[in-house]
Amino acid sequence: MSDPMLLSALFPLRSHAWSRRRWWGMGWLAICGVALAGPGVADDNQGQSAPITSSASSKSSASPTSLTTPTPLTSSTPTTVIMISLDGTRPVDVSSDTLPSLIALAERGTSAPGLVPSTPSNTFPSHVTLVTGVEPNVHGIVNNFFIDEERGGFHKRDIPSWIEVEPLWSWLAGQGVVSASYHWVGSEGPWRSGRGPRHWKPFASATPPRTKVETILGWLDLKDPAERPRLITSWFPGADHAAHLSGPGSGSAIRQLSSQDGALAQLVEGITARALWPSTTLIVVSDHGMTGADSLLDFDAVLQDAGVKARVSGMGGFANVYLSDHLDEEARASAAKRVQALAAEAGLEAVIVGGVLADAVGVAGEGSDAGDIADAEASPRFTHSRFGDLVLVAPVGTAIHRPGLPEGGFHGYPSREPAMHGIFVAAGRGVTRGKALPLLQSTDIAPTVLALLGVERPSWMKGSPVLLENAETQQ
Repeated sequence: MSDPMLLSALFPLRSHAWSRRRWWGMGWLAICGVALAGPGVADDNQGQSAPITSSASSKSSASPTSLTTPTPLTSSTPTTVIMISLDGTRPVDVSSDTLPSLIALAERGTSAPGLVPSTPSNTFPSHVTLVTGVEPNVHGIVNNFFIDEERGGFHKRDIPSWIEVEPLWSWLAGQGVVSASYHWVGSEGPWRSGRGPRHWKPFASATPPRTKVETILGWLDLKDPAERPRLITSWFPGADHAAHLSGPGSGSAIRQLSSQDGALAQLVEGITARALWPSTTLIVVSDHGMTGADSLLDFDAVLQDAGVKARVSGMGGFANVYLSDHLDEEARASAAKRVQALAAEAGLEAVIVGGVLADAVGVAGEGSDAGDIADAEASPRFTHSRFGDLVLVAPVGTAIHRPGLPEGGFHGYPSREPAMHGIFVAAGRGVTRGKALPLLQSTDIAPTVLALLGVERPSWMKGSPVLLENAETQQ
């Protein structure tokens, strides 16, 4: 989860009253996705533009799980949606060699050429976007770590209370629909409404995916409709940790993914054994992609050398800049201009909070149609006060960094970058086999889940449900 173990080590917060001023005085703190530094070996294959399918040239060492085609629905059994996230997994990572069970699932259902994440394309904001249908600028989880002017430093205790837009678990509970979650950002307890998932587990990074699947299947076995969830969300490590250490597409990243394929197979087999495909939709997504970097930039050191009283929080393609609380208004304005000038010299863009990322429209990158990317994604806005005073945006190939931290793979870059795109696979009820899908937006996932469940969409969700079923097969 852009490894929360590291976040705990970097941010040993002890009080809700931890102020922005106290944070500034602690010195430089960076957020990344791993707990240990590793070799800087990067295989920067930035993505693919076709749906996930098996390759004739691939020689799989494992047989894809055998799936029976879901039979036509003949009953009014309510739909159950299971959504799994494979953290930091790129479309190009999904092959018959690495994830044969996911390939089989895609071939029995459908897949998209990519899933456009939030900006920043980091674990916490992206996962919250997937379950709220809005961007970080709206839901308030603006990075893996940030400062709130009233509450101080963000921490992992009581994450739901930091989310400013009602997530799926709370919304569904208000509609009388039971949900469950085994590790998903923001699912550990009720939201501000007092509602949340009926069943949830506290985060533990060492929990094996197979253990999660066993629990998920147990939830499906519950007989009491007041206890049996109709939405289940679960986070899997994906390629994230290993790719941060040794680079995207590295041997260790591939092995990390391969080790999780068995859990996906276990889940598919469990659904099949229970004859639940006619009433179940299984969705597999990822929160962001990953890319290597040729240039590492310690921008905090740049600011210190220039005498600018500011600190940087972030890594990879995105970071927040917090100016010292000791600066008066005139000095703050001067410092902000100085940060922008230094960023420009270093090849970064520094956006004063309240502004819009420049040159965003029409820069989707090779292999991606800019017209496929919604304005909200192509022109991310940074107006929420939690972003700090400025945000730093690095071009792909350059990583905001700190000596001693991993050098293999990075994310956080604007969602327009194909290297940041995640995966989307769906099969089961409401999904037509072979349905052609375009590049999808992460803001469309929550509306899609609600449409599959037959639950009204709240007005704040600006995304649209993804049509997974051909018109002639809709029930």
